[in-house]
Amino acid sequence: MLLNLLMTCTPLASAVELQYADGIIAHLDSIVHQYIGSHSLQPLRLMLTGPPAAGKSSLASRLAQQYQLQLVSVKTILAAVDDLGGSTKQEVQAELGGKGGHVSDGNMVKLCSHVLSKRDMSMKGFVLEGWPKTPEQAEQLFTQEQPYMPEERQRLEALRVTQATAAAAAAATQPAAAKGKTAKPDPKGKAAAKPELPKRHSPIASLFPTHVISLEAPEPTLLSRCLALGEQEQAAAKAAAAAAAAAEGKPVGATAGKGKSKEPAGPLTHNNDKDFKRRYAAYKTSHEGDTASQSAFQAAQQLWWDDKRSLLEAAAAAEAEAAKAASAQSMRLTALATMKSMGPGGFAATMGRHGGAYLTARSAAATPIPLPAESVGGSRAGTPPQPQPAAAALAAHLQQGVPRVQYGGLLGVLAAHHAQVLVVDTNQPQGLEGVVSAVTSHVGPPHNYSGFQPAAVDSQPADVSRPAAASDAADMAVEHAAAPQEKQLTAAQVRLRPKLIAAALNLA
Repeated sequence: MLLNLLMTCTPLASAVELQYADGIIAHLDSIVHQYIGSHSLQPLRLMLTGPPAAGKSSLASRLAQQYQLQLVSVKTILAAVDDLGGSTKQEVQAELGGKGGHVSDGNMVKLCSHVLSKRDMSMKGFVLEGWPKTPEQAEQLFTQEQPYMPEERQRLEALRVTQATAAAAAAATQPAAAKGKTAKPDPKGKAAAKPELPKRHSPIASLFPTHVISLEAPEPTLLSRCLALGEQEQAAAKAAAAAAAAAEGKPVGATAGKGKSKEPAGPLTHNNDKDFKRRYAAYKTSHEGDTASQSAFQAAQQLWWDDKRSLLEAAAAAEAEAAKAASAQSMRLTALATMKSMGPGGFAATMGRHGGAYLTARSAAATPIPLPAESVGGSRAGTPPQPQPAAAALAAHLQQGVPRVQYGGLLGVLAAHHAQVLVVDTNQPQGLEGVVSAVTSHVGPPHNYSGFQPAAVDSQPADVSRPAAASDAADMAVEHAAAPQEKQLTAAQVRLRPKLIAAALNLA
C-alpha cells in the first residue's frame, strides 16, 4: 500500500540548540531533574525523632508503606559501609569493634548522605528515623556553612557590638533603678567585647527533610513500652529456639555432650530497665541546651533582620534623593520647554496666574497639558508617582517583623530552613492508629506532589502483534471506511473498499 503524505516546511523563529547533545543516557539525571522541576514535583522527605520507645520505628514503617517510600534506619545506614569501602569502611569497622561500638559523627554523615543520595530517594523521597539525634549532627548532614563576605562581616560585627552595648547598658541600669540609684559610668571606659557572629548555614536541597515528626510521651509510659517490648523479644526468641530444637529432634535447650535440657535464655536486648535509663538520660542531655539555642536562634534572626532593615533604609533614602533630584531636573526642563513654546511674556503671565502648579502638572503628565485653568491640578494633571521599590520593600519588611523562633535544638535547626515540624503526643487512647492519622493529615495524601497530574490511562490495549505503523494505518483505514460518506459510492468503490481494509490489516 502506498501512502502519499503531504508535508509542508515551517521555518523556526530561532535556531535550535541541543541541550543534551551527547544523548539522553549521558544526561539522565539532568533530564529527570528538569522533568521534576517543570512538573512541580516535590519529593517527600520525612524525618522522625523522639525519645527511646516513643514508637519511631513502628510509625516509620507505617509511613513508608503509606507513601511508598524507602525506610532508612540506623541499620540501613551502617549497612552502606560496604558500598563506600576504602578507609571509611576500615574506620567504621574499627569503631564498631571498639569499646562502646559507636560510630563517629563524621563517618555517620558520610554513610547517611550516601544512602539518601541514591536516585530513588533523591527523586521520590524517604522516611528517616533514628539519626541524626543532635543539632550538630543535623547541621553536618543536611546543611553546609555559608561564610560571610568581608564587607558583610564588618557590617554585622558593628551592628552586633551596638546591640551588645545597648543590652549591657540596659542590664546595668536595671539593678540601680530598682534601688533608686543612678548607675555610674565605667571609669575605665571599657568597650563591650566583640561578640561572635552566628554561623549561617544553607540547606542541601536534595537531602533536607520537608517534614519533621517529633514524638513525645511521659517517661513512665516510655519505660513500660520498653519493658513490654523486651518481654516480647524474649518470648519470640524462646519460641524460635524451641522450634529449632524440635525440628532437629533435640531436647529444648540441650547442650553439646550433655543430655540435660534447660530453658533458652533468649538474646540480650537493649529493651530493659537499665538500658532504657541510659538511653533516656542521653536523650535528655542532648536536649538540655534547647532553650539556650532557641534564644540564640532568635538573636540571630534579630541581627539579620536589623541588618536588612538598615540596608533597605539606606536604599530607600538614596532612592528618595534620586527621585527628588529627578523631579527638580524635570521641573527645570519643563520650565525651559514651556518658556520656549509660550514665549517669555506668556510664560510670565501663566506663572503669575497659576504659580508652580502648572509646571508640576506638565512635568508629571505624559503629554503636554493645555492652558485652561480647569485642567491644571485636575484629573488631567498627570498620573500619580509610582511607588519606589526600596521604599516598598522596607515597608513590607517592617510590617513582617522579626521571624519568631518556635523551637530550639534539633527541631530549631530544621525549622530554621522551613521544614514543617509536627510534635505528636503518642500517649493517646487511639495508639499507633491515632498517631498515623495525625501525621498523614498533616503531611497530606500519598505522593504529596503539588501540581502532579497523572496521565490518562488508555482503556484499549495496543495490538502488539503488529508494528505501530501498521496498527495506525489499519485504524485509519477502518475509521475511513466506517465514516459516513457525503456522496453515493460507485459499485467499483464498494467492491474495492474491503480489499483496502484487508490490505491495511495485513501490513507487516
